[in-house]
Amino acid sequence: CTIEIPPRTYTQTTTISLPLVSYSYIYKLKCEYGATLHYTGSNYAINIAAGGVVITDCQLAGTGKAAGGIQLDGTQWVSLNNLRISEFSRGDAIYNHGTNTVSIRDSALFHNRNGIHAAYNGTVGQSIAMTIIGTTIWSNSGWGVYEETATRSYPNCSNIYIGDVIQYNGTNGVSGSGQVFIQGGYSTRFQDDYFEQDGKNTHDCTIQIGDSTHTAHAPLITANFFNSHGVRSTICNAASQGAVITNNFENAHATNLIDQGSSSAGTIVLGNEGNYASLSTSYAGFRFHGDSVMQSCGTATFRSSTTSSNAVCGFIPAHCTFSGSNPPASLADLYYSISGKNVSLTSSTRGSGSFTVACSPE
Repeated sequence: CTIEIPPRTYTQTTTISLPLVSYSYIYKLKCEYGATLHYTGSNYAINIAAGGVVITDCQLAGTGKAAGGIQLDGTQWVSLNNLRISEFSRGDAIYNHGTNTVSIRDSALFHNRNGIHAAYNGTVGQSIAMTIIGTTIWSNSGWGVYEETATRSYPNCSNIYIGDVIQYNGTNGVSGSGQVFIQGGYSTRFQDDYFEQDGKNTHDCTIQIGDSTHTAHAPLITANFFNSHGVRSTICNAASQGAVITNNFENAHATNLIDQGSSSAGTIVLGNEGNYASLSTSYAGFRFHGDSVMQSCGTATFRSSTTSSNAVCGFIPAHCTFSGSNPPASLADLYYSISGKNVSLTSSTRGSGSFTVACSPE
């Protein structure tokens, strides 16, 4: 079934509903240039329960009464291309409510409460394998991206954001708002994205991972460019297991690249650069390899030179060698030192002698 909408502004008060007929039945909704759907009702403008839906080239505008723009309601195989969704100030531009295999491309989501909101559907399950590419998400009052985890039994899985612009989201002074909130889930990825805050709104961080009751598992934050003006830390890693934060650049003068929470463990950090003053607020839960990388825990525990309560796990890679008059009897004699952005193994006195650890490039 293909529906083409001619150019003009259409005011609608009821939801456009695309029900599930069968997964072999495909809906395609295409707007001609200049066609705008103006929704003035109180529900979602479009509700998709069918599989195999394609919506392309449409402008969708709402009001403060509406629940949101598009709801993906527990289905699969949905493609949303070249959309403009705005003015749903009380709700989400796109609400993925338990739908799998979603593609959102080349769209603009702005002036809503949340840009993209992904969550568990109590009937059919979680949001899985949603891919957002080349999309601009800006000036939403809540979250630009909200990966919600309502229940640990059904977390979101493998949602990916690649090559997107995420900027100016959140409301000044409102803690439950900002650019990105990965509340929980598995293997959420932000890669090759551009983030910017203009400093008019101040927030704790650009990306928040986990909270006091939810843990994110294996999130990947890689190869992104940040302009986090007015932000204390680029990434607030409140609660995660196995987070990987690598090859990012922070252009603004954030205090910390990472605000490391005590509930996070196994954090891998490698190859990040920028104008932040310190790599992290804490190094508990980090696994070090070389100067600032973590690997799996080996036989050694590197102890802080000032306290043993902040112990981390790691090992000396093959390209590192000992020298000095009194080399260590075991790896447990090593210490790590932290100075600003740099984390490294350092000299340590042992008995009447001392030793150094030298590591050549890998």
